Formats: sequence, C-alpha cells, structure tokens
Amino acid sequence: MRDPPEPPHRPVRRPHPVLGSHPGAAHHVTIVHTLHYPERPLVQTHIGAITGNDEMVFGSNLVVAVAMYTGFNQEDSVIMNKAAVDRGLFRTFAFRTIHVEEKKKSTSYTEDIRLPPQEIRARSYNYGKLDKEGIVLCGAYVGPNDVIVGKIQTKHIKTGGEQQTDTSVVIRNGEEGYVDRVFISTSPEGYRIVKVKIRSQKIPEIGDKVASRSAQKGTIGMIYNQEDMPFCAQTGLIPDLIINPLCLPSRMTINQIIECVAAKSCAREGRFRYATPFSSHSTGVVDELCASLVENGFTPDGKEVMNNGFTGESFAARIFIGPTFYHRLKHLVSAKIHARNNGSLQALTRQPVEGRSRDGGLRFGEMERDSISGSVSVSLKQGLAVRICSMEGGSWDVLGWDADVRGIVPKRQIGFLDKGEKECVRITCQDGRIFVCTPDHPMLTSDGEWVRAQHLQKGVSRLKCSVAYPVVDIDAEVAECKGWTYETPDGNVRLSTDTPEHFLRSLAFARILGLLVTDGTISKRKQGGYVGHVSVGHLIDVSTFLDDLDLFSLSKEQDFTREDRMYSCYSIPIPYRLLNTIIEIPGILVGKRVEQESTLPDFLIREDCPRPIVREFLAAMFGGDGHTCVLGMHRGKRDILTSLSFSKSRVATRSDSLVLMMREITRMLNKCGIHKMTLQELKETSVSKKKRHENPEAHERCFQSTLHLDISEVIPFHDKIGFRHCSHKTVRLEAAVAYRRLRENVVRQHNWIVQRVDQITRFSEIKKASPTKIVGTKKAIIQAVDELRSMEEIIHPYAIPTTHDITDHLIKGTQFGKFTSKNFPTAEEFLKQIGAYSWFVRETEDETARPVAYGTCRSSPCIPVMELTVLDVRPCGKEVVYDIEVDKINSFLADGVVAHNCMISHGVSRFLAERLFDMSDVFSVPVCCACGCLPHTLEACNMCESGRIKRVRIPYACKLLFQELMAMGINVSLFVDKDEKYLAAKNIGSL
Repeated sequence: MRDPPEPPHRPVRRPHPVLGSHPGAAHHVTIVHTLHYPERPLVQTHIGAITGNDEMVFGSNLVVAVAMYTGFNQEDSVIMNKAAVDRGLFRTFAFRTIHVEEKKKSTSYTEDIRLPPQEIRARSYNYGKLDKEGIVLCGAYVGPNDVIVGKIQTKHIKTGGEQQTDTSVVIRNGEEGYVDRVFISTSPEGYRIVKVKIRSQKIPEIGDKVASRSAQKGTIGMIYNQEDMPFCAQTGLIPDLIINPLCLPSRMTINQIIECVAAKSCAREGRFRYATPFSSHSTGVVDELCASLVENGFTPDGKEVMNNGFTGESFAARIFIGPTFYHRLKHLVSAKIHARNNGSLQALTRQPVEGRSRDGGLRFGEMERDSISGSVSVSLKQGLAVRICSMEGGSWDVLGWDADVRGIVPKRQIGFLDKGEKECVRITCQDGRIFVCTPDHPMLTSDGEWVRAQHLQKGVSRLKCSVAYPVVDIDAEVAECKGWTYETPDGNVRLSTDTPEHFLRSLAFARILGLLVTDGTISKRKQGGYVGHVSVGHLIDVSTFLDDLDLFSLSKEQDFTREDRMYSCYSIPIPYRLLNTIIEIPGILVGKRVEQESTLPDFLIREDCPRPIVREFLAAMFGGDGHTCVLGMHRGKRDILTSLSFSKSRVATRSDSLVLMMREITRMLNKCGIHKMTLQELKETSVSKKKRHENPEAHERCFQSTLHLDISEVIPFHDKIGFRHCSHKTVRLEAAVAYRRLRENVVRQHNWIVQRVDQITRFSEIKKASPTKIVGTKKAIIQAVDELRSMEEIIHPYAIPTTHDITDHLIKGTQFGKFTSKNFPTAEEFLKQIGAYSWFVRETEDETARPVAYGTCRSSPCIPVMELTVLDVRPCGKEVVYDIEVDKINSFLADGVVAHNCMISHGVSRFLAERLFDMSDVFSVPVCCACGCLPHTLEACNMCESGRIKRVRIPYACKLLFQELMAMGINVSLFVDKDEKYLAAKNIGSL
C-alpha cells in the first residue's frame, strides 16, 4: 500500500447529510452543523482524495466493537461510551441564520426595523435583549418568545392617520441558543437587511444517528458509563461504539470489516493506508492485513478477549474490535422530539396550534373531546348496568346502537379513559330522565343523525333510547355478600363471592336456576340419564344464556340450540355434566312439575343467601313465568298499563305447597326492596276447566296462584330487579316505566308548586283564620313556576296547578294524580308518541290476527328503540367525566340513551389492530411442544431433541416481534394449547 496523493483544495458539495467542518464564516445558509473535533480517516481512498473529503473531514475514528451487549444495540442501533462523549466525541455547533428584511407590501403598508413602542408590544414577548435600534445584542442567550429583531408594520390610512402593528421576529421553540454574529446590510432597493446567526451546541444523546462510510447507519440506543462498557482483557481498551453483529451480514458491508482490520494496524504504526476498491490495493490484501496485525501484536483475525463491564467476567466468545471511521448524521432527536401539556390555542376552533416550532399539540377532533358524567350508568348484555366510572380495566359486553340493523346489539368494551373535570350540560327528556355529558357529546336523534348535546333543540329533537337495567356496584355488592360461598352436593360447582370474577359467576348460576325452574324442563331418558333445556324468545336472550352456561361448561352449546316454531321460542339444552350437578341441588324437580310439591332451590331461600344472588334468581324467574305490563282498555280507550305479576300452577293435591312457595317468593321480593304486592286466591286454570268439562272423572283439577305487584312498585322493580333472559318483557317494562316516570314527575312538580305558593301567600294560614277571605294566588303560581324552571324544566304543562287546584289541595285536602284531563296524554297516546305502541298492540288490518304484539321480533338480532323528546339542555357546572370505547359499533346505552363512543383511540387502536393482526399476512413457525423453543425443522428440536413438533400459524407482525426480541438476546418460548390452535408467550425475558 502507498500513501494517497494530495487532494485539490476546493470546496465540494458532500452527498450525505453528515456533520463536518464549516466552509466559511461568511457562508450564510439557514442551518449549518460544525463538528468540534474532526479527524482524518486512517483508511483512505483515491476518490476521497479527489473530492477533498480526506482534507475537509467530517467524522472521527472510533474504536468499534462488534458484539451483542445488554440488548440496547439490537439490529441497527448502537451503544456509545459516555466518557468518549464527555471528551468531545461528535460534539457539534449548530448555526441557524434568521433573515429579516424591511419590506413595502403595498402603498398602504410599510415595515421598519426598530424598537417597537411600549404601547403596541405583545405581552408574551421579551424585548429586554434588544439594543436601541431594535436588534439583539451579540453574545446574548435567546430562548422561546425572545425578540431578536424589532419590527413595526405601519398602515397608512387615507385620512392621513397611521396604525402601527408589532411584527417583531421572535425565537420559536427549538431555535434557542447564543447569538453568534449579527450582520446588517442594505438591499438594492434601500431597505435594511438583518441576519442573526444563532449558535447552539449539540451533544450526542440517545436517539441521534451515526453511520460508517459503508452506509452502516444506526441509532444510539444507549450511552453507558465507561465503567459499564466491556474492555479488552490484555490492554484494557474500551470501545467508543458497540454495534450488533447482525447488521453486517444483513447489509453485506464486508468493506467495513476490512477497514477495521486495516485501521487497527494503522493506529499502531501511526500512518494512513490506501484502500481504493477494485484496484491493486483491494485484491489479495487479506493475508497482508492479517500479517500486519500479527506484527503489531494482535491476533490475525482482529478479535480480542473482552470482559463484561458489569460483572467483570470474560465473554464466552472473542470480540471483533478495531478503529472505524464514523460520521454523525444531522438527524438529531433534539430537533424532532416534542411534548406539551397546556399551550396556545387557535381562537376560531379552540384547538391546539399546529407545529413543533409553535409549541403545538395534538389536534383533537370533536369525537375525542367529549365524554359522559361518571354517575351515568351503562347497560350491559347480562341485564345489569354499571356506572361508567367503574368500567376501568374491564371488558364488558355493553349494549349499543348498530346502524346496520337499526337496533340495539351487544358489543365488547375495548377501552376506558378518565378525562378529568369538564364543563357539562344536563339533558332532560320527555319522561323526566336526566342525562349529563359534555356540551359537544354526540347523541343519536330520531332521524339517525349524531347531534351535539348543546345543539339539541328543545321540544323538537328526539333521542333514541332503549333499555336501562338495574344499576349495580360490583365492589359494594361483593362486600355485602360477606364472603358467602356455596358448593353443590356433588362438589362439581363451588360458588363464592370473594372476588368480582367469582361474584359474577355466582350471579350467572342464580340466573340459570331461575330460568330453569320456570321456563325450563328436566326429564329422565328412557335409556337412562337426564335431559334438560330452557326456552327463550329472542336471539339476544339465547346469547346471554349461553354466556352464563359458558362459565360452567367447557364448550358452547349454540350449535344445539333449536328454534321451536310451535311455541315461538328457542330451545337451549343444558350441558349434561352441569345438568347432573343441578339435579343434586335440594329443591330442583325432575319431571312434570305441576304434579309435584312446589319447591325452590334450597340454598336460595336461606336467610344467609345474599341479596344480589336472590335478585338475579328472581329476575330470571320473572323472565320465565313473570307477566310484564299490558296496555288494557278503560272506557273505550287503551288507558291502562297494568302492573307486574308472577304465576305458577299445581294440581289440587299440591296447591298448599304452591301457596307456601308463592309466600317464599314474596319474602324474597321483600329482601330486594319490593313490598307492596297481593297474593291472589287460588283459581282454577282455564285449561283445567276445559279438560274437566270434556272428561270430569279422568282429569285432576289444576289451580293457579298469582302474585300481583302494586302499580307503585313498577319503577322500583325496574330499578332494583328487572327481567333477565326475556327481551320482550324488558322493552315493554321500559316503555311502561317511561310513562309511570312521567306521571310521577308531574305529580312531584305539581305538589312542589302548590307548597311553594302556600309559602309565598300563606294561603293555608289565612284560610284557616278567615275561611271567607279571598287570597290571590295567580302571581304566586307564576313566581313558583319561574323558580322551578330556574332549577329544572317543567316536565308537562299539566304539572302547573290552577287557582282551583290550590284551594282543593290546601283546603279540601284532595290528592293530585288522577290524570283524567284531556290535556294529559293517555298511555296509548304516550306510547304512540315515543314509538313503542307496536310493542303492546299489533297494528294490523287482519281481524283474525292476534291483537297483542310482542315487544321484540323473535328472529331479530337487535332490541328495538323508542324516541324521547328533549325538553331541556342547560349547563350544570363541572363534573368528572369518562369515556369507553366499544368495538365496531362505537356507541353504547348511557342511562338508556344512545350515546356515541368518543375515545381518542377510536380511530387509532382499531386501525393498528387491523393492520398488525386482523389483516396481517399468515405466517407459521415450528414449535416444540416439550420445551417451547422454535426448532429449525419439523423433525426434531435443536434444544431438547424432542420429536413433538407442531407448526403454528401466527400473524406476520408476531414474527417481526420475535426477530426483534432475538436480536436483543432475549429468548422466546412458545407453547401450544390442548387444541393446538392458539399461541401464547411462555418465557420471555431470559438472556
């Protein structure tokens, strides 16, 4: 090898964005990076000499080790020595030149560079670093919002006046530094030009990029202290840089290895080498380079024995190490990283400003800023509801609006977000229900449009609503159960309430029993064994019951569900093992129940059985043999909404046990907060009468016992118990409760106004002292109504009393609430207004058709909705608000009202999941069933030599993840489940 020729001394344009020497102080470009300590490369080329790169250097000779170390130099990332950085390695100056020029924009606008007067200065800017001419002082440190050049824009008004505006140039975020130089000149037009050169020091940090001349680019993954870096056992040499060995074969950069070997002997000999490729200096040089290493006291392969900097132990393998010429690239993490908490907003949209230099933030759309009050309940698929504030970390099946089927369907909750305190509005609906959310929260209206809450029109907009289930506090009810447990006699099922998961499982078991003892049968097979099934009337009921069964059986039974067209229902079989367990429970009957003693499951009627367990059992029983509200005739009008009831039948010889069982159900209802009810006397069923009339001697009489709930218990039953596994009864109850709630709110407001009028006028006191004295109440009524309206909206004009009502209530003692006036809607009129009339009466011209309709269509995949008019939208102050994300449908029922899913991850997480997993290319890997390692072939495992190898299909994204983990030196072990279909991580983290 020979020394390179002298290069020509002329500036050249370098092809790579690297940091090097500055071509000249007077060369004013926008951004220039200058390396503090540039070095000539030890190994040079003829092209480098011609282009001048060997003289105008732009890099440093680093001691580079090729090894995997702690995992922070995986793939193309590198590890750097902090001591080398402290000594000045790759430190640079960044020079940013800011150009300011006076301009005359038009005949009316001119600009001047000078110190702005105090009265027009911007409050957020700092003018303290300007001289008297309005130009920053040389050597001053300037940061964000510091003015560097004062500038005034003058508007010349035709009347002769002037209007001045401050247009000074300020330092933006990321431009801070020291003022290096200030240049002042004049343009050919006579306007002043000011150039301010700002200097800032850039020290290498994690995230910056470096590259060798072989285009081996890498990102700094970690900067270790010198004592933590590996060192040569003989010489104590510590590398400046550690690269991953996998980067060399993947990039096929063999020339970097040759450069390292050549530079190693150059450093010992104190001279440069010439290594132009495809020349005499690059052919047959391996033997020469190896011999040169031996002459200088190194091993011929360039490898050294090195010790771990953390433990001091020697590495099992020798490490390839030597000098390599590296560049620092201009891609700096300090120029790209950005974060902010609060900052400036756009005046028009109230959104964060855009851009890093303006300290901009993430621009939230209207679908990301809105949320719901924590007190609002979310309806679940299981027939219960939970407060939205308690849904963190859960994955509930919630009910929401599906635009494809135009109804309510269950979907999985996949996200939760606590959004802190926000200003909220209170929405009052037609039935008096109240919904609290942020002003911009989208609500679904009757025309299928999503409208922001603050844009809802009072008395015009109608919101889509559906079922609102009983609200439960899981943690509070777990505490209420006080560790209650129950184990079936055969020991196969053990119920407990110590954790929320076990508690919900116990509730599911109670629901299974409740439906089985009412709308289910258990019979004995002729060939031996038992068979049992339950009947439900809707596809969603099928799904919810199967979900309950899944908690106690290993396989789903949906493939065996059959449609019973004769009885308009679906028949669901009970799994054989679970059925045998249930039969062993005392109180469970097998065979024809009407001819047996009336009993209930023994453990449910005990005093120590917790109220939540009893509630779910009763809700499922009422879902089976309960009777929901019916729209009845009264004086030629459908103006009667009946209350709820429950009935069972037994033959005459078993009627006494039937009465005892109904009394036991009454006691259980009392336990759940239902007190007003009537147990009807035994009455022979119509079927029994018919059969006895046909054959008096052959048929035993059958009697029915009915338990009627008082009409005042309709709302408490809805709020505390409800129906389970019967969508038909649930939606009817929801519509009936809406009407009952309307009436009760009207009565409440009416009585409040009457009492307030009495307080204002002292009506009762005056009339008691002077019965004939006339007391005016008109103004007092108006005042009381205004006071009530200031607190809440008047639900219905019928709530406003007349002067005669004041006298009747306060003097005669009459009670308000008969609702006989034509001004108040009947039950039929109200149901038609909200779109729920067809749930009670089939509207058909066919006189032969059944007049009574079901609340839901048996074959429909969704639950219907009703539409409630918005009466009022008013601010209600700040409240803590939350939001959830619902899979696919992006909506949920909040207090029975259809609300939109507004989480920020609405578009992000689902997109990533679809791209990385759902739409990922199919890839398969061989997995050892014995040790979980990934063998190379399907014949035998490399590690344990086992022949139990299975090929498992995984998303291609997982394959990329496994490659990254292995590049970090992290072992990945996998295992195959019993069905050999699913894959899970078993041991990730062993180095």
